[in-house]
Amino acid sequence: MSGLTRREILVGASVIGGAGAISTASTYGALADLERFTGNSLQAGLLDLLVEWEHDDDTGASDGQVSIDLGTLSPGRQGYVTFIVDLPESDDGVNNPAYTWVRTFCPSTTGRLAGALTLSLRYVDETGAYTSEPLFEGTLCDVARTYQTGLALDPAHDPTATVPGCLNASEDGPLHLRLDYELAEDYVGEETVGLGFEFAAVACRHTDPTDGGPFAAVQAVNCYCGPDRHGVSYVEVYVCEDGAPGCDCVLLGKLELDDKLPENCGIGTPETLGENHIEPGRYTLPVDDDCEDTGYDIVVTETVTKPDGVDEEVVALAFHVEGDGETPDPTLCQVAVKGGPGVAYYGPEHLDGNGTDGVLGAPEVDDDDGGTGAPGTGGGSR
Repeated sequence: MSGLTRREILVGASVIGGAGAISTASTYGALADLERFTGNSLQAGLLDLLVEWEHDDDTGASDGQVSIDLGTLSPGRQGYVTFIVDLPESDDGVNNPAYTWVRTFCPSTTGRLAGALTLSLRYVDETGAYTSEPLFEGTLCDVARTYQTGLALDPAHDPTATVPGCLNASEDGPLHLRLDYELAEDYVGEETVGLGFEFAAVACRHTDPTDGGPFAAVQAVNCYCGPDRHGVSYVEVYVCEDGAPGCDCVLLGKLELDDKLPENCGIGTPETLGENHIEPGRYTLPVDDDCEDTGYDIVVTETVTKPDGVDEEVVALAFHVEGDGETPDPTLCQVAVKGGPGVAYYGPEHLDGNGTDGVLGAPEVDDDDGGTGAPGTGGGSR
């Protein structure tokens, strides 16, 4: 994965296979190394696998893990990558026949490119000629979201197969695949793009291919493919002041996303609340930058994250505010989301009673103004 930066797209696909190749499956294509799934059981009976790939003048081979630098793509740029998925002979003899699956995982957050880069995967013959309709076709984001729990591969080149066929490479030869890509002509700017994949195989012997494959138990996540945003550093909640005519929008409380609240105030835990990170759950809503309780809880229902080294940086979140005990739930009039140097303010059109109407994001990285809106005015953009 060397040479890839945060401004690059990384999409991954995995097929469980070789015994020494994969002990756990990838969750994100991290920029430094492939991060690993934990707590997901993989089927036994793995065997050796050889994956060869070619893109332009670059070629490579591995026992399952593949990373390809597509270079800098300009609007309208088209290209393709070819793969040969083989079960090679070794000193121990011929490999056993195997079932194969392919799996996608979330791309690294790199702004709108994830929705502008189109991918399609087809079977081809040894000359590179298409032999099937697409196994999948869509934007990088759509493909990554759709096939996280696996897509069956078929030696008979049936793109609609829901159960994999048994690949007997020693008799029928390897599988040949072609991945086509195209960056939309109306995309503004140029981006360096990398594609990451893992391939492997499961021995046909003693394996039921109808069980859903090695990724059936993987919990799919809602990949974030929106604008490149700063990590959330705090959330401010505004409500209509009691007794004021109309709505005098005043600050109710502020929840910091840092390491201080768990340590100093007993709000959250180091595992659930930290620097630019929060897990869904219930948290006491402090008055401001201290531990004073407002008498309300903020209930985080959804977060949107992007890989940030070891941690998952939260860039957007959804929540509602509840009163403690007999305290009635408030009516929100504004929410402020701080990230980087700026603040994004969201007004009534983004709110629903005591909560947000969907996820609200921190300011975009490329926002020259450092944020949107102002206190009491709303104006944020998702």
